[in-house]
Amino acid sequence: MDTAICTYTGKMFNPFDIDPNTICIEDVAHALSQLCRFNGQCPRFYSVAQHSVELATHFIRVRENPAMAKFALLHDASEAYLGDMPAPFKQHGAWSEYRRLESRVQHAVLEALAPELVDAARRLHAELQRYDRRICIDEADALWQDTEGWWGKATPAWIVDAQYRMRDFRPEWGPYFGETRIPEEAELDFLNLWEQLT
Repeated sequence: MDTAICTYTGKMFNPFDIDPNTICIEDVAHALSQLCRFNGQCPRFYSVAQHSVELATHFIRVRENPAMAKFALLHDASEAYLGDMPAPFKQHGAWSEYRRLESRVQHAVLEALAPELVDAARRLHAELQRYDRRICIDEADALWQDTEGWWGKATPAWIVDAQYRMRDFRPEWGPYFGETRIPEEAELDFLNLWEQLT
């Protein structure tokens, strides 16, 4: 059975038999710029690429941690090859095999694009997760302008753990936070930041 997909740059990527030569930053940037956050259920388009740039920018401007910034820029890179899945669905037991596959693809991306981060990936992921959750609240605020209405009665447990929003410790969150970028702009932002970090 053919389980490979043709990427933007013409490579054949197979998540079940990963060839590192089929992974490149151009495919990651392009695909993530086309993927919409919140499963596309937000009032206007907001890409995973823009989300990644926003998060990485925090670690450059506030934390002054370029290694963490690079890890943040790539933290959703597996979605460039597997697509995005809403977090509440992903945690269900029915998707355990998907989570394992996602982990393998993410590891392969790091090995191919940022091998210097592989050994520290577990630690970096644990640290990043807190900020990834906090920015999600800010993104919902900016997109819906009504976080209460968006969360409704089904407030995810991790929201309680987030405690405070990213903007609480930086008044000017990012270069364009709250303003959505079209895919072509988000792709270019992603690639420009990647070049800066490498």
